[in-house]
Amino acid sequence: MKSCKNLDPSQAAGQFIYVFRREVVTEYNFEKFGGIVPLDQREAIEAGDVISVIYFDNKTDVIRGTITIWHNKSMAAIHRGGESIWGDWDESAELVVTEEYEETWNSHGEEISGRIAYNSYGVEGILSCGEFYTDCENRSMAGHYRLHPG
Repeated sequence: MKSCKNLDPSQAAGQFIYVFRREVVTEYNFEKFGGIVPLDQREAIEAGDVISVIYFDNKTDVIRGTITIWHNKSMAAIHRGGESIWGDWDESAELVVTEEYEETWNSHGEEISGRIAYNSYGVEGILSCGEFYTDCENRSMAGHYRLHPG
């Protein structure tokens, strides 16, 4: 399999804003997260957690939402409407990586398999061999992605 480039965030139309960046949760500041963090994520916040909250507004894919990151637990949750999607936080790639796996192929017809992941712009893709492949076309009838390297 050829190695492909990661998604270049500078080409994304939209923005993401850190509402909180690596803030340590205490009994005194716990309440300030309540109005920002989605309801289904609040129960997971504990005193001593190191939290970042990102708001994203992706105008290209018309996706808005939040990502809550627990740096001390290497976990994160993304909320794009509905229930939050939970996963591991990949600090170096800045991705929420779920436990779900998908087999795919890229635009060159090469087979790819990896974990479903979301970047800081809320874009869903697949993390395979350290590369983040974005879903540039709708899912096919077979339930696979037609992927292009980002």
